[in-house]
Amino acid sequence: MSKSPRPISRRAFLAAASGALAAWALPKTIEKQTASASSLIMPSQSTFPADPEWDFIQPAPARLDLWGRVTDYGSPVREAAGGDAKVTGFLPINTVLPLLEIVHAPGPANNPHNDVWYRIEQGYMYTATMQVLKPYRMPVEITEIDTEIDEEPGFWAEVIVPFTPARNAPSGATMANEHDENIVLTYSSVHRVIEAKPDDAGFLWYKVDDDKKKAKSFYVLARHMRRIRPEELTPINPGANKRMEVSLADQQLNCYEDDNLVFSSLLSSGSGGFSTLKGDHAVVYKQISRHMYSDPEQEAFSDPDFFDLPGVPFNTFFTTLGHAIHGTYWHGDYGRPRSHGCLNVSPEVARWIWRWVEPVSPYSVTAIGSSSEPGTPVIVT
Repeated sequence: MSKSPRPISRRAFLAAASGALAAWALPKTIEKQTASASSLIMPSQSTFPADPEWDFIQPAPARLDLWGRVTDYGSPVREAAGGDAKVTGFLPINTVLPLLEIVHAPGPANNPHNDVWYRIEQGYMYTATMQVLKPYRMPVEITEIDTEIDEEPGFWAEVIVPFTPARNAPSGATMANEHDENIVLTYSSVHRVIEAKPDDAGFLWYKVDDDKKKAKSFYVLARHMRRIRPEELTPINPGANKRMEVSLADQQLNCYEDDNLVFSSLLSSGSGGFSTLKGDHAVVYKQISRHMYSDPEQEAFSDPDFFDLPGVPFNTFFTTLGHAIHGTYWHGDYGRPRSHGCLNVSPEVARWIWRWVEPVSPYSVTAIGSSSEPGTPVIVT
């Protein structure tokens, strides 16, 4: 239900990356790749870095202890924070760099609600094309799966490196989808792990189930994912008198218990021919992880390149037509319409909402809900 900005399609994005991904191997050393002012390049030169583990793994000191991943081709760097500041260069998609400071200044004309900028070594970047990353911490690798999902061994895990390729076997070749596009998992995407298996060298890999129609399972290096523990998904204040109010004019959602505001966030609603449906709705379905993609069998989604997004995290559906509140890893442009009708929020916000709204969903199921027994009211105006 969400889209990346045109004219860059999912296929064009992955085509640019395919050469670098083919060279990815199990990392034995971490090669430093730092960006400097002289490295600012035009978007036509954008590629993936050669390795998902560079000095992001052991970051240099940064004021915020946060990093960022550039999410779009030709992302401008400005000499000061503000939509009218001079552009001094461009950073390529998937550049990863430390965020030194959060600065509040007027955004571009198309997003009057969001004033967040990031100071980086080269200047300032607007939040629209930046995904915020927490510094890498080596996760506990799970060798024995002691939890179940849908009565089968499994656990939920999130990607904790900027991006990582899916492989057809432990240490195997990069996995491709039905369009011969490399499957790449991105930071904060959430996936169902169904098996842990070492390769011949002793490195541990997770076998990941893909809920996309006719998709095959694939393998991801275990240290690139962090297990989400059941206690991290416990419900928030279950049984309270809850409602959510969404203002499309303000691109804002507010969560209430009785008449007390308990949570608020900017969002990105539907745009173009995919507006978000106004009206009095309610939660009908919740799904921890969902592979969202264009359906070529539907006329509205006749372009199979339009979007293909594995592991979209923490989906809360509030209509039976597929409108959902969900986490978004492909942009940070909250505050203006730009989705396929869904309400885009950050992965952290999506997780909070998923835990707060009802019906309550246990860790041990992929999804829960029913239109015949709707949950928390969602009022969209």
